[in-house]
Order: sequence, then C-alpha cells, then structure tokens
Amino acid sequence: MVREARLKILFDHSPTLAVWAVLYPLSRSYGATTSDVYLHISKFVGENYSDVASRDALKSDFRRAARKIGLPVHGNDPSSLFFAPLGPPRARHAELAQAFVDAALRIGPPAIEDTAAARSWQRHAVVERCSNLPRLRETVFFDTSAHSARQFEAWRQGTPARGEAETHLFLAYDRAAKLPGRSRMDIIGPPRILWLSDHLGLEAEASRLQQSVRLGAFPIRMPAGQKLRVPAPWPDKISWSAGTIRQDVLFAPSRGEVPVFDADSGTCLARVDQDQVNLDVPAENLLILSRSNFTSPSFGVAIPTKDPTINAAWIASEETLKFVGRGALHLRKPQENAIWLDGAVLGRDGGRALYASDGALVVRINPEVGGASRIVRARYCDMVRYMSLSVAEDGSARVDLSSLGLVPCQPPRPCHP
Repeated sequence: MVREARLKILFDHSPTLAVWAVLYPLSRSYGATTSDVYLHISKFVGENYSDVASRDALKSDFRRAARKIGLPVHGNDPSSLFFAPLGPPRARHAELAQAFVDAALRIGPPAIEDTAAARSWQRHAVVERCSNLPRLRETVFFDTSAHSARQFEAWRQGTPARGEAETHLFLAYDRAAKLPGRSRMDIIGPPRILWLSDHLGLEAEASRLQQSVRLGAFPIRMPAGQKLRVPAPWPDKISWSAGTIRQDVLFAPSRGEVPVFDADSGTCLARVDQDQVNLDVPAENLLILSRSNFTSPSFGVAIPTKDPTINAAWIASEETLKFVGRGALHLRKPQENAIWLDGAVLGRDGGRALYASDGALVVRINPEVGGASRIVRARYCDMVRYMSLSVAEDGSARVDLSSLGLVPCQPPRPCHP
C-alpha cells in the first residue's frame, strides 16, 4: 500500500501509516550497510529524495503528521526528527545492550515502577557508553516513558520477546551479558532503600542468588524479596553481596545529601546531592531526610529520627525546602510525561506495592501533542476497564481509583430488627 500511493497523499489522509513508512526502514536497515538516512527511506517507499527540496518537503510533512498522531518531534535535523521517535535501530542494538548490561552490573537494574528513575537510568547508561552515537542517545532521551528500560527489565525477568524487533534486541542482551562471563540470571540489583514505618531499611531483589549485607562484624542473610529494618545509628554505606558480586550500597544521607521518599510507599525516589536545586518528583506525599536542619512550608522545622543525627519531615509535593549548610531545594511535579499512584500502601509483594482503593491515578502529559483527551486502561485480575480523561492546561489529570469500577459492588446487607 505504501508503494501504491504517494507518500504525500498518505501524510494527508493516513498519517500513522505515513510516519511508519518513514521510520520502519530506518529501524530495520540504518547502519547495517549505510548510514544514508534518505536512501533507506527512498528504497522502501519508492520515491526519490536526492535533492534538498524533496528532503525538506519530506521533513515538513513528517513533522506535521507525527505531531498530529501524538509524537512530539521538532526541528529539521534527521537526528531529532526521525531518530528521536524511532527507537533504537537494529544496527545499534549491540551498543545499547552493552550499555544497559554494564549499567545494571554497576548500579543495578532500572526501577521500572518509577518512570522518572527508569528514564534517568537509561539516559545515564547511554551517556556513559554511547557518547559516539548521537542518534542512539537521541532516541533514548526522547523515550520519556522509559520504554527501553522496561524492555531491558522484561528480558532480565525472562519475559518472552514480542515481535521480530524485540527478539533481535533480547538476543543482543544475551550476547552482551556473556561478555563478562554472566547471564541474565546473574544481573541482580543491590537492595533498594526503603522507609519502613520509623526506620530506614533495605529490600532485597528477588533472585536465585544468595544475598547478604554486613551490619557490624558479621554478614546478615537477606532472603530474596524480603525487607530488613536497619537499627540506628544508620551508616552512610552498607556492604552487600550476591554470589560473586560485592559492592557498597549508599544508605543514610551524607553531609549535604537529601534522600527523597514517597511517603505512601516508602520507596526512595531520589538522592539529591549538595549542588542540585530542583527535583521533579512523581509523588504526592513525600518524606525528606537530611543530616542538616531544614524547614518546609507545610511541616515546619524537621524533627530527629531514630538516628538523632538525621532529621525528617513529611511534606506535600511542590514545596521549597530551606536547609542549614546547603542551598534551597525546589520540589516540582514532573515536567516530562509521567504517571504515578497517589494512595496509602497496604502491603508489598517484593517490589510491588498494594495500594488502597481510595487512592488516585495522577497523569502529567503534554496536551499540545496528541491532544488533551486520553484513554486510561486499568486491569485487576481478569477485569479490564477503560476511562476517558482530559488534562488541564498544565497537562495534569487525576483519576480516582474507585471511579474505574474494578471492584464489583457488594449488595447491601438486609436489615433485621
């Protein structure tokens, strides 16, 4: 169909198909034999883009159609226009796999339940290992939903690949893991830092490897997927081992550092260093720790924790904290696309939290790209529900979980005299 109709007509009447027709040949063939962007597109759609005018017309039509279907492309350079929404081309799967496997072995796998953290993880990985591949970095930075990190985690957990492209990518992960003499089963992240009621604690990742931490003179075994409350005073670092892997895990805040936790789930969202002044936080209620005295508009003066050298405050999001010994820290809602849950956590199953049904889903998107109206799909066991929403001018929306109707209403009990 793409070859039967001119691409110009498809851009006007079938924008999704037209955008696919431009990106598909780049995804499959770019870099394999040549890096000539327009040659790959030309061969696939059967049109000539050898002169500047035809290339400019292609880029203009592509930009207009892509934004119509919700892709926030910009500029006139092929890297930002074509490669940003493309996803990693197959010829770059090997480099991406090496970058992600290396990052997972050094700092642990991505925390995919936290979009902002997973997004930061994948960007850090390609900046560290792929500095000579700007078009690969462009597509990973464009991926605000952290899809690449989620694919990596799906491979690590043994989830079957979906489709030809993902199969090719997962095979690249297999090869990258073998380079240091490992397999995906050996890629295990260090325990996550949690706030457990009134203590700092650790949560071990589920793995077949035996894990332990050293608190004092002797190591303490950490069962897979379990939590450990660490008695005060809390050390800055804790030694952790899993099989032959050994590394120090940052724990209590160092001088000038500010760990930020989701107060509802206890998850550590970020560790803010001395020089950082802004932080985008996908959560509604926050717990802040610091070795310095500090104040917040909603909580006031921070109070000592079980470790009296560390102060804590429970605050709402979008506040400015003022510290003794470091600059102010401005906490903001995410400026990029993000989605998160706001609600009380009733319990945990490994790394997954069970939220109370009176919570809410919070969304932040760009309404100028793809429109202000979206569809939310929610699943509970075998039940699936769909709900439409419209975001405000700032791109935010809030959906009460109860309005999704996932839990069947129980009939009222009969009244007996």
